[in-house]
Amino acid sequence: MLKNRPFDQDIDWVDLIANSVRILEEFLGVAFPTTDIVFEVVAKGSSWYPLVGQYLFSHVRLPEEDYGSGVILHETAHYYFSNPHPNWLAEGGADFAEWHIKAQPEIQIPDTSNRSSCDEEEAIENIMHFNRHYYYFVGCEYVLGKNILISLLGAIGEDALGAALGEISLLSLDSRAAEI
Repeated sequence: MLKNRPFDQDIDWVDLIANSVRILEEFLGVAFPTTDIVFEVVAKGSSWYPLVGQYLFSHVRLPEEDYGSGVILHETAHYYFSNPHPNWLAEGGADFAEWHIKAQPEIQIPDTSNRSSCDEEEAIENIMHFNRHYYYFVGCEYVLGKNILISLLGAIGEDALGAALGEISLLSLDSRAAEI
């Protein structure tokens, strides 16, 4: 983990990332790399400061201020949920993982995310139209994808959903490795 000045004492970044990774590894059954990813915490004003957070395959860029622990969880989850997944699964999966991590008793972070006013009544239909009408649905992929995964969790259970998402993540990780 890299940072150009001392960490804010309000958030134990290393512990939060370590717990998040452990929870996701257990849920998905897929190991997180211990040597291949760099977490870079960037101060506001830096030319590399992200608007929210960035997952760039080899490293995760996190903003130091403004977004708190939620962005750490979301961007860490992008290791499992990113390209070549469709955007609703990449962003919705990362939001779902953030929600899942926050629900664990050892984390103790309330889920206060409310990203969208999208029409959730038509979630599947909306997701199917993202590619053709992306300008209209910007941001919806987070909440609709997350809520579809929460619905699946309720329907099939944690073990089945974790195994399925783990298999999907492995396919994406394998295809990314083949591109290198």
